[in-house]
Amino acid sequence: MGKGGEDIGKGAAKGTGDLAKGTAAGVGHLAQGNFGSAGASFGKGVGGLGKNVAVGTGRGLGKIAKGLGGLFKKL
Repeated sequence: MGKGGEDIGKGAAKGTGDLAKGTAAGVGHLAQGNFGSAGASFGKGVGGLGKNVAVGTGRGLGKIAKGLGGLFKKL
């Protein structure tokens, strides 16, 4: 079950990194006046955040459920 919490944390960390990269790239594009590219960069960052958080949460919850199932089986 501990590994499940770890996976959830990893997903959140990766997602936050993607959001930061997209935001930084978007700000750079805005500074250069490339508004279309800025929007694409922001969108890519938000998409990466959502994907990684969802994947990490799904994996983590699966491991937690498996651990709980094992505990109930022993009872």
